[in-house]
Amino acid sequence: MKRSNYIVYAIAVLASLLLLFLWFHFEFNKIDGPLDILVNALWWGIIAASIFLIVRSEKQRREQVRTIYVSPTAVFNSERGLVPCDASNRVQVMKDILSELTYSLSTKDLPSEGDFSCNYVVRTEDFSKDAGESSWRGSVVRVDNQKGNSIRDFDGVTELSSALS
Repeated sequence: MKRSNYIVYAIAVLASLLLLFLWFHFEFNKIDGPLDILVNALWWGIIAASIFLIVRSEKQRREQVRTIYVSPTAVFNSERGLVPCDASNRVQVMKDILSELTYSLSTKDLPSEGDFSCNYVVRTEDFSKDAGESSWRGSVVRVDNQKGNSIRDFDGVTELSSALS
């Protein structure tokens, strides 16, 4: 996770502690009423929902960064940019790109259609550069404007290679 997410978590927890201190300082805890429990539950629900939304959005952002667009002569990744390659070393180039990702917030724009013709979109759900070939899971979308797009899931390098051929 990014450092900014941990900063948001820390601020939420510190705000909770400050509000808890103020709750006791102004002696709201001595008032008998259901509002105390309701406000407390609502506040912790807001914190839990915020943490959940931050984690989910970061996961979605990382999946978008791992997306690779494939043409017959090159591959494109939003963090790395356009990388020339041919069909024989395409999977290895994609593996190298995914291994070197830093998940920075700066992205490169997709090249124009004249410079890059996308035939496949490889969406990676899970990739581990340290594990073996079976640690690469995702889906391949074959882009076909006349017949419609087709999606094929893959689990490992061999299934990915066959999906791209």
